[in-house]
Amino acid sequence: MFSCMGKPPDMLQMHTTVTEAISDGNGGVITCTPIGVEPISFSWTDAWHKPVNLELDKTHSEAKNVPPGDYHISATDATGREACVKVRIKQSLMPVVIGYQTVNASTEVARDGKVTAVIVPNVPNIKYLWTTGAITDEPTLLDARCGKYCVTLLSENGENPILFIHAAKPALIKVGAF
Repeated sequence: MFSCMGKPPDMLQMHTTVTEAISDGNGGVITCTPIGVEPISFSWTDAWHKPVNLELDKTHSEAKNVPPGDYHISATDATGREACVKVRIKQSLMPVVIGYQTVNASTEVARDGKVTAVIVPNVPNIKYLWTTGAITDEPTLLDARCGKYCVTLLSENGENPILFIHAAKPALIKVGAF
């Protein structure tokens, strides 16, 4: 296998898509799309060309939950053509809503459900605008009925939205304990 340093004359084409890591524990995603003759095999290494243990899909063309850092991905198609790309996963500097924790309502019309947004990194002195129109000081919406909920982050005075990434599905409150 060749290194990412040189390009052979008849090189396999490969495109990559990279998303930022939310934190060390919530990594980014790298997706490789080579153009070549199937089957295509992949090799994933770190910045020092040492093999890495990543959460790969069954074709090894996509890695999920990749920690911040530099990676080299090599691909070889059935004809022996190769491609190598270097990608960098950066850690996001803006807050990210990575999920919601919910407590279901006791009935369809009861207002006893609860939704808490899980946000990394923790951002002090902000307000939370919920799809109900409620603005809270904490990332928790109390007295919620059955339904879907999302949150938007607001400045400390609650008037201006701040930049953030919403990487979670909306929260869903159902009836009863599941």
